[in-house]
Amino acid sequence: MIAAMVDINDTPRCNDPAAIAAYHRSHPFDRTIDCFDGGQAKKVVVMGLGFAGGAVGAIAAILALAFTVTGRNGRRLMAATALAIVLSGLAILIGSI
Repeated sequence: MIAAMVDINDTPRCNDPAAIAAYHRSHPFDRTIDCFDGGQAKKVVVMGLGFAGGAVGAIAAILALAFTVTGRNGRRLMAATALAIVLSGLAILIGSI
């Protein structure tokens, strides 16, 4: 999720021709037009939710390892996993609207 957010963060908005031109100047061999179809506020919300979902997912992975070793904190693991799924799902849903 974090890798996808870094990729989205690098792309300009579709309604900003100056940013698209600057992107193509800095990436001369990229012939495709990759842009974010939405406003700046939408991009900020999607980026925030996506990075938060990725970070909570990483924490859930560490908790899963700890649960495997100790057999404790299963509820925290489930809560962190559910939160990561909800945050990532919201980022995808808002980004696709």
